[in-house]
Amino acid sequence: MDKNFGIEKNEVIVITGASGTMGKALIVKLLAGGIKVIAQSRVLDKLNDLPKSPNLIKLVYDISNKETAKDFLPSIAKEHGKIKGLVMLAGFDKLMPIQLTSAASLQELLDVHAVVPYLLVGSLAKRDIASENASVVLMSSLSTKGGAAGHTAYAMAKGALGGFLMAAASELAPKKIRVNLLTPGVVQGEMSNAWINKLTDTQKEALLSSYPLGLGTGEDIANSAYFLLSKESKWITGQEIILDGGHLCRRT
Repeated sequence: MDKNFGIEKNEVIVITGASGTMGKALIVKLLAGGIKVIAQSRVLDKLNDLPKSPNLIKLVYDISNKETAKDFLPSIAKEHGKIKGLVMLAGFDKLMPIQLTSAASLQELLDVHAVVPYLLVGSLAKRDIASENASVVLMSSLSTKGGAAGHTAYAMAKGALGGFLMAAASELAPKKIRVNLLTPGVVQGEMSNAWINKLTDTQKEALLSSYPLGLGTGEDIANSAYFLLSKESKWITGQEIILDGGHLCRRT
């Protein structure tokens, strides 16, 4: 087992939205350490693209369902062992201007990015679900820190996690559960490519020039998530870490 984790055989790391760019990169790192991983996705075909390993359990589950979200982690703990880490990567973006955003579309984004994470963390805090010194890693977006036309509803939903962070970390610290938040800029992958490919050449050039260290990769985010899951970060909770390749601090 990886010395930084100290995970026992009856403990697991759970990753929601595991089939995306960040999830795949994190799973590779965890499996390399001999760590047992539960990978959730709504689509079986995407899970089949993940590495093959006896330590990887692929779970098809609709994490966006508010009515069943509270049962997700207890069912995993009952079948596979206590949860040492939870990384919430499940989500999506909808590119739409404010005036064309329906209440239903806004609620859908809020449910996936804010309501369901709240419910999952709440269920983790119940008795016999989490291991001692468990770690929760939430995922926000740099769109909450600066203007991102067309991403307003998404930014609003992700921004709710910032308000949740400190209160949740404070409440769960006595239970020995840590809660931290990663806020990445543009990461190359399926979701970002969907809107990057719609940009003009001039817009693409402007985007690239706004990231002095280049656009992010799944590995860039996985490295930080891995650290927050490990014992190396055992004294860190309630913190937001911005990963943006120098985007916010660049000279104008």
